[in-house]
Amino acid sequence: MPQLIEGSPVFIQGSGAKPYELKNTGGIHSCSCPAWRNQSVHIDRRTCKHLKKHCGDAAEMARVGTSPLNAAVLGPALVQGPKPVPAVTHTRMQAHEVGIDGREFTADAEYADTVVQRALADGRKLRQDEKAKLFGPPVLLAHKFEDFEDLDPTGWWCSEKLDGVRAYWNGKDFISRQGNIFHAPEWFKAALPKDEVLDGELWIGRQMFQKTISVVKRLDWGDGAKLVKYIIFDVPSRKDEAFESRLNAACNHAVAANVPHVQAHPHYLVQSRTSLLSDLKKIEAAGGEGLMIRKPMSLYEIGRSSTLLKVKPFKDDEGVVVAHKPGKGRHKGVLGGVTIRWNSVEFDLGTGFTDEDRRNPPPIGATVTFRYTELTEDGKPKCTAFIAVREGY
Repeated sequence: MPQLIEGSPVFIQGSGAKPYELKNTGGIHSCSCPAWRNQSVHIDRRTCKHLKKHCGDAAEMARVGTSPLNAAVLGPALVQGPKPVPAVTHTRMQAHEVGIDGREFTADAEYADTVVQRALADGRKLRQDEKAKLFGPPVLLAHKFEDFEDLDPTGWWCSEKLDGVRAYWNGKDFISRQGNIFHAPEWFKAALPKDEVLDGELWIGRQMFQKTISVVKRLDWGDGAKLVKYIIFDVPSRKDEAFESRLNAACNHAVAANVPHVQAHPHYLVQSRTSLLSDLKKIEAAGGEGLMIRKPMSLYEIGRSSTLLKVKPFKDDEGVVVAHKPGKGRHKGVLGGVTIRWNSVEFDLGTGFTDEDRRNPPPIGATVTFRYTELTEDGKPKCTAFIAVREGY
């Protein structure tokens, strides 16, 4: 049977007037038919009758039966650590019940089984943070600056928090926090090192998050690729070196790349807590998302670390409670969250509640104060947290 050749699409007539297009993009076979497009499994596991007709049933089943993503996530053996272990059989059998799309776990079997069984017991799909831990690359994550009220950030490294898409370069591909490949064009990747792991952001510009997503999640970035930059802010393959050394390496890679779409993220030293908050206001006024601060001489840790803090502007406002949401997991039997009506929109508020708040939730009709960072495109508050019930409602 004929195979799909990269860069040479094939057209097959379906039931409609317009033929379906079959493509090979970086080894991923795709079809423009609804059956391929609407499948819930990852794109490297999808097939359809048109692909089977062209390539043959046996070839297609062999192609989708083994996922390359598990190996792709960690890339060259640059970051030391235990090798990924397949999860236990009954977890894989129940994977569809919690929304797992066919990828291989990068977490060890015992941990993966625990996470899946917990979600099954709660009767829910896996959360994004759980998926990232099961499938994603070993990245450093930030805590919130406001959780460290007594911290003096003087002498910490500061950079703008980019509103793009986190991308881990493993020497071959860009990998998302959830373990998915961003299918960047070969010319975009050509200037990046093959023997170094980089941590950075695929970014178009301030307040261009949706545009960035619309480009980098496609199999073919098209002309949108010319707008995207890869901003390097760390080098995980040098995780045992101090941050200053890794930052210098990031700058050297950007210089060596010598192309406008690969850049090192600029950092500067914080002068005081007051100056940091002043800089935050300037970034907010310019349309930026916030700031990131990094402890000097810190190492690259896997997971959430107090050596990396995100500093984001918060706003307060009031809304009316219109519904209660039941708790799940450790909040089972008490309040999980509330639905708030605010400025003609409704949104769910699930964080910021104390245990006492959850046992005695704000009544329906109560006016509550909440915190948020910014608004989504449809006008709903983002990164919300409950503060208090207004006296007298």
